[in-house]
Amino acid sequence: MLEGLAAAAGVRLPKVRVTDDGSRLPSIYPVERIATIAVGAAVGAAAAFVGESDVVVDVREVLAAFLDERYFLVDGAGEVLWAALSGDYATADGWIRLHCNFDHHRDAVLGALGLTTGADRSAVAAACAGWDAFELEEAVMAAGGCAAAQRTPEQWREHPQAAAIAEGSLVRFARLPVPQDRHDVQQADPQGGSRVKGAGLSAGAMGGSPGRDAGARSWGSPGTELVGGAGHDHGSSSEFMRGGRYLSGGSHGGDSLGEVARSGESVAGVAHGDRLLGEVTPGGGPVGGRVPGDESVGGALPGGGSVGGVAPGGGSVSGAMPGGGSVGEVSRGGGAVGGVMCGGGSVDGLGYGGGPLAGVRVLDLTRVIAGPVATRTLAAYGADVLRVGAAHLPEVPGLVVSTAFGKRSCHVDLRTHEGAAVFRELVRGADVIVRSYRQGALDGLGFGVDELVAIRPGIICVDISAYGSRGPWGGRRGFDSLVQMATGIAYGSPPHPLPAQVLDHATGYLAAFGAISALMRQRAEGGSWHVELNLARTAQWLAELRAAERSGDVVGRAESAADERQNVDVDGLLGEMDSSFGRLTYVRAPGRIGGERPGWGTPPPRQGQDAPAWW
Repeated sequence: MLEGLAAAAGVRLPKVRVTDDGSRLPSIYPVERIATIAVGAAVGAAAAFVGESDVVVDVREVLAAFLDERYFLVDGAGEVLWAALSGDYATADGWIRLHCNFDHHRDAVLGALGLTTGADRSAVAAACAGWDAFELEEAVMAAGGCAAAQRTPEQWREHPQAAAIAEGSLVRFARLPVPQDRHDVQQADPQGGSRVKGAGLSAGAMGGSPGRDAGARSWGSPGTELVGGAGHDHGSSSEFMRGGRYLSGGSHGGDSLGEVARSGESVAGVAHGDRLLGEVTPGGGPVGGRVPGDESVGGALPGGGSVGGVAPGGGSVSGAMPGGGSVGEVSRGGGAVGGVMCGGGSVDGLGYGGGPLAGVRVLDLTRVIAGPVATRTLAAYGADVLRVGAAHLPEVPGLVVSTAFGKRSCHVDLRTHEGAAVFRELVRGADVIVRSYRQGALDGLGFGVDELVAIRPGIICVDISAYGSRGPWGGRRGFDSLVQMATGIAYGSPPHPLPAQVLDHATGYLAAFGAISALMRQRAEGGSWHVELNLARTAQWLAELRAAERSGDVVGRAESAADERQNVDVDGLLGEMDSSFGRLTYVRAPGRIGGERPGWGTPPPRQGQDAPAWW
């Protein structure tokens, strides 16, 4: 499957070795496979970006990462992830899921049901019982809310939106045209790729910020082959890292499936004889071995975002922790976590001068899970991630904290002239923009894809949506739990959702893969790139994997988050870090490159605490 993803992206990835101790989450769907492939793609892309070939992904680590919001604690207490009215409700002819985590979505639901503000769950249940599920779905959506009637897998396959998303790749890549006759076009090479004239992610400074000196360790040795575009000849054979070179052309082995074996069994290809995701360590043990007690380092309108950074010399993080508190991280169990931050200081994870993406600037215009997971993953590999939000935008408090490790946060109101001007300057300094707002929200503010390319030729724009940008449901509001209902993934009476927000997390890691792959394409070919993903297409992929395996045995269904957590042993996988919120417990980033795992050097910031500027 990785071969197919890489071929669609126009890059080549190193072989990803998979270790597996048999950890599984209870589901009729191959959750461990989709999770391992998605994480493997992201980790593999980060390794390819700097010419590393030693890539390992452990299934137990991956599954824990897909449950990370369930393990996230602040001073030992969990966060509330669901509002009181969110959930599944029986209708006159089936089931519907209502998403009420944001107040305006809750009010839309109540209005559609003819209820007043303050109605409780029993009142909502009584009202839903008198509705046809599909009619209520449309009534809520028309009122500006979020809902999804339960469909069978067969009903979804016959839906026109299923056909629309099936036309595209799991991760869709497109090179964007050079803007013409735009007064706000930045002065740059017409091929794109340079943040300022004469600079760029190129040759000897890969990993350093375009236009800035690379402070990271120089990855890749003389003769290292770095893969850029596949099957594209644009004459870009620039050298890379002291004698390394790009390798044009790549494998186009198709999208067939690989299989992750349990406990060291042989791995067999499933379809068309394609290559496998990776190897399984004999015995199924995780990388480096897992010893008990082991302490080794392992749509609305946008406007606010957060920035979390490290002060030069490894000192305090500016504005990050009012009231004090250290930045460093301690592994659960008391073991010190190694690694070096820029200029010194401890940090969980990769200790090679900031990570493979050091110097890459990412604007994060995302909320909830999929988008923030993508940008948090980029931050774990060293990217400078600035989350841009606004004070007027609602958030899910626990999620906005747990997904903000390694980022900074600023507030910019794009509805104002001043805010738009500030954001335009941020775009000019960015390499990647990741967006998860409803289709058209940013376009209406003058920041659609074409406008972003005009401002910053060479930009990588990654868009994440619920149902894609095409088809009758293109731009439709949605969340993971709703997409599971609409696509038949959760079909049952009562509904049987996946044991984690699998669509969100998988899409998030695939988006990180897409961003890094687009950077490699741009480095090899120039140009601006658009990467698109949607949760419904990820759901379709999961259903395809299940159909290919023909494995319908139910291991057992979890009834609560506590039950789910018992299925994955997280010994050695949790970290702790001080923050302005208190002492944080969280799941550490999965995967290893060259024997070292990624991680974050700074805790989640307060929303809007940082200046809207690059550092």
